[in-house]
Amino acid sequence: MYFLIDHENVINNGYKGSEFLLPEDTVEIFYSNSCKNIMSGLFKDMEMAGCNIKICKLYQTRKNALDFYITSRVGELIGNGYGGNIAIVSGDQGFKSVQEYWTNVTLNKKKVYLVPTIADAIVCAGEVNARTKILRERMKSVSIENEYAKYEEKNRIRRILMEKFQDTNLFDKVDQIEKVFENNSSKKIVYLDSLKRFGKREGLFVY
Repeated sequence: MYFLIDHENVINNGYKGSEFLLPEDTVEIFYSNSCKNIMSGLFKDMEMAGCNIKICKLYQTRKNALDFYITSRVGELIGNGYGGNIAIVSGDQGFKSVQEYWTNVTLNKKKVYLVPTIADAIVCAGEVNARTKILRERMKSVSIENEYAKYEEKNRIRRILMEKFQDTNLFDKVDQIEKVFENNSSKKIVYLDSLKRFGKREGLFVY
């Protein structure tokens, strides 16, 4: 997938989801002297992902100059035969005209996404892979009250486990024991998981 970053528009927020980039992705950052800094952690996320990173600095300041650069780059990519997904990462709604052209006007139909973050681009593209599934789960809307209730229940269980195993040689494994109860719902599965994680003797004790 190709991500064209309107850096002046999104600054650091646009790189949300950069840790989900893949080696086959390309991120091209369009920037100017007026906005040329990025959080080091975000750049390192892209480096660690192994994706291809490019930069394009504005040659001379003009009104909407970077927008024209990005628009031209979309045409260049498609004209050179790039067949993958292209995302313009920007909050500038003027880029909707670029979407409109490639989706509705030209005979050479291509899907160009206009999104505020890298994460949104991945989700919108709808690729069938693990990163899309994870991001969809993270980004779905949930009830604050329900999530807080789950949080409180998790803390309650942890307090009970710490109390139960406080004077045992399993106290330093409370984190692992907690996972047994988090991931399993039936007594049989808890029993089997306990044996698998801790062996027969300690597993029976946990159960």
